[in-house]
Amino acid sequence: MLRFFNTGNINIIANRKNYQSFDIMQFKIIGNPTKNKFWKWVNRIAQKKIKKTDDSIIDVKTVSFPSAYCILIRYEVINEASKYEIVMQGNYVPQYKSWKEQEEPISGILDDREVEILIRSNHSSSKKVGS
Repeated sequence: MLRFFNTGNINIIANRKNYQSFDIMQFKIIGNPTKNKFWKWVNRIAQKKIKKTDDSIIDVKTVSFPSAYCILIRYEVINEASKYEIVMQGNYVPQYKSWKEQEEPISGILDDREVEILIRSNHSSSKKVGS
């Protein structure tokens, strides 16, 4: 003999010694809203700090010489999807002459290490070109 018991949200069938639950019950236990708000705020601040101190991946686009006394380096930070350029003044006459004589001006007149040093030392003062 089957007996049906209704105890609030849970329906139970009594079949001698076997009890089964029909419905899957979901409910919410309310936590402390003040502590929840505080820890969400701490998490948001921590995520900003993590993003700010994360490694930047640099992709050098071009190194060109607008004149013999100026060098223009365009590069992109892949993590932020933003483009920058650095304009530096100095005496670049030998590099400028060899750059003008080349058929492919994109290839490196400056060594890769020299370009990296220039970008590392002048990234904070570089101009943001696009997004």
